[in-house]
Amino acid sequence: MRISTRLFTVAAIVSLTAMLGIPSPASADAATDSRILSLTSSSLFARGAFGSPWKVGDCHLEFPSYVYIESGTTRVHVHAVSDTDFTRHADVWHSQLVFMDAQQRVVASVGSTGESPLDSPNMVPAEGDEGPSIVYEWDHVVVVPNGIPSRAVFVRWLSAC
Repeated sequence: MRISTRLFTVAAIVSLTAMLGIPSPASADAATDSRILSLTSSSLFARGAFGSPWKVGDCHLEFPSYVYIESGTTRVHVHAVSDTDFTRHADVWHSQLVFMDAQQRVVASVGSTGESPLDSPNMVPAEGDEGPSIVYEWDHVVVVPNGIPSRAVFVRWLSAC
């Protein structure tokens, strides 16, 4: 029975870490990551706000980046501010949004961490053929044919650079 208790404890810590959006350890050269955001309701939209810089590979997602579901529609809107530390051609912030219910079961998904309608613009070097980019502010709206169910309370924002 001790093994079951330890397994339960580990599972509880992992679940709590995921619910709080605490990033898991990653290698320095990792180019993928995800964050879980809580969706809060208002009369206009449900919104998961992203409040601190997030680094994936050479790319950064900066404040005030967020995702919201337009109330009464099938539209998901991503507003983002991004840049890259270094590129030889162009870096892209790829995004996938996975909407989950209170038990963290998937209820809808948009985009992918490959080529996605939620991708940033090409972040090219600010000067010359290589180096850091300027800061890009961008918006994408994606129509989800069946909409996002009202039971969605979390969104996992998966990203790659």
